[in-house]
Amino acid sequence: MKLNIIFAFILCFSSYSAFCEPDAVLPEQALIESGMKAVQENRLQEALADFRQAKKLNSKYAPALVGEAQVLTLQNAWDEALNLLNRAIKLDPEFAIAYHNRGILRYYKKQYLEAHADLRKAVELGESVDREMLFQVWGAAFPEDAVQALSEQISANPKDGEAYLNRGIAYFYQNNYQRTLNDWKKAKELGTEPDPVMWAELEKNIQFDKAVEYAVS
Repeated sequence: MKLNIIFAFILCFSSYSAFCEPDAVLPEQALIESGMKAVQENRLQEALADFRQAKKLNSKYAPALVGEAQVLTLQNAWDEALNLLNRAIKLDPEFAIAYHNRGILRYYKKQYLEAHADLRKAVELGESVDREMLFQVWGAAFPEDAVQALSEQISANPKDGEAYLNRGIAYFYQNNYQRTLNDWKKAKELGTEPDPVMWAELEKNIQFDKAVEYAVS
């Protein structure tokens, strides 16, 4: 599993464009900006305080909920973060960033089908989603479909390193670690590097399988 968390967050939300005008910044908007700066500088407790103060000023201000959820996710308080993102989406069903971040959170909670649906919704609403993350979630949610589609892609272009990489991800979620290893080695030969965290996870799983095989032999 890829462990680095990729969040989307902007200071002027498209759904709240009135708050982006220099003469129309509300107190909660200023707190969001302050909170995001604190997140970027890894001052998470200060960020959390800013987002919660913004929520206190306006309990229906969805960006405050998304910001608080982002900090809680980074602090591994995943269930609380998920509840906040659910509330943000209920307040604003068109808030693309909330779907994006909920999709990533659901991926880390191994809710792969829900994660895939959320990221697709974020894209539909115009949010940019990391390409690698999209393939990773697709491979986790629909590994059989991904293997079939990517195998056809490889047949059409055997030098497509990214296709080998992504098929390896799908094999990973089928627990077919040897095929993952073969595909990722091929991807590396073609100049496409697998995620180092997932590579380490793969090596650990292969070693575990070998230990189990040895124990029962």
